[in-house]
Amino acid sequence: MLKVFIIEAEPYSASLLGEQREIRIVGGANEIGALGHQMSAADIVLVSARLPDAELAQLHELRATNVCIVITEIDETEEKVVSLLEGGAAGYVRREASAEEMVSILYAIREGRPPIAPAIGTALVTRLHELLALQNQHKQESLTQDYADLCSLTAREREILTLIRGGASNQEIAEQLVIEVGTVKNHVHNILKKLNVTRRDQAARYVDLL
Repeated sequence: MLKVFIIEAEPYSASLLGEQREIRIVGGANEIGALGHQMSAADIVLVSARLPDAELAQLHELRATNVCIVITEIDETEEKVVSLLEGGAAGYVRREASAEEMVSILYAIREGRPPIAPAIGTALVTRLHELLALQNQHKQESLTQDYADLCSLTAREREILTLIRGGASNQEIAEQLVIEVGTVKNHVHNILKKLNVTRRDQAARYVDLL
């Protein structure tokens, strides 16, 4: 038996599932911010797509509790579905679904087989590509900034950074370069500041860009 917690303003899912033997309703609320303790006992939390947008925007808070979220009463439009799935929902049930269809869909979602319309699947793949492109762009921008920071180091600072990467202490660096330990400390301080890091091991990773 599947245990569900229902969040909806009107008793739509509750009325559909109330007579279904495969489903046990363990609690309900009319807004995401008013959850009962019974939610922790649920296998799935049903959230109505007819809730105000401000409420649906809080889906990520539910997702943080590791519950399985399913959106109900939804019009199967690409933008709406993708937005809610991106917000943390594991699947959705169309507004036109019968009680039997809803039960079947809920069990499929619980088993990791959420039924998704082809158009929605295509939209999800497109969104995934967009997110990957954005991630790659941010990564490239980060590398560009890291390289710019590295280029701001003097030749001596880059030399000391390489020795830091090798695990050398300030004393060992001073002996190898025949300079005072205090001078090494000043160089290390400047290196950390220019690279916007606080620890030697963080700075050492920049050697890979040399």
